[in-house]
Amino acid sequence: MEGTDYFRKDERDRKRWRFLRKTILRSLEALDFLHRSGFCHNAVNTDTLWMTTTNQAEIDSLRVLISDFGACQKESELGVSGT
Repeated sequence: MEGTDYFRKDERDRKRWRFLRKTILRSLEALDFLHRSGFCHNAVNTDTLWMTTTNQAEIDSLRVLISDFGACQKESELGVSGT
């Protein structure tokens, strides 16, 4: 965040909300990819979601990665068919 923005609450809040929205969007995209690939993670939490950056200035390069596939199951093992 730029130094002068720190003192402007409205600008600071706008940047924080933008970062939060982008983080949620990227997390949902990662889960969507996993589900379209036929897998169910079963243990998604803050420990299994990894962000490539936490710097608000680098928001456009943000990627969210999913880790810890120990509890992951294939869709066929769950007895659920995709639509």
